[in-house]
Amino acid sequence: MVSLVIPAGTAYGLAVFVVASFFGLPIVAKLTASGPTITKMTKMVGWSGFAVEHLMVGTEPGLLRFALSCSGQTEPQLELRSPVVA
Repeated sequence: MVSLVIPAGTAYGLAVFVVASFFGLPIVAKLTASGPTITKMTKMVGWSGFAVEHLMVGTEPGLLRFALSCSGQTEPQLELRSPVVA
């Protein structure tokens, strides 16, 4: 299972890219009446750049889950501290 978390995160990023590019941005453009400014954002930014951004954002949770599973933890550990008063 550990070896699948990174590709799963990458696939998630790719899925978000496809949904955002073909469905999300046109819907937002209609809701905000911004027209081609938002609808053609992927073309203005560049398809490859937009895709790489989404792949990186999707891969990050996979890498985090992989690192946690290698350390034996199942979730991030947070330590709450009281503020220091001088």
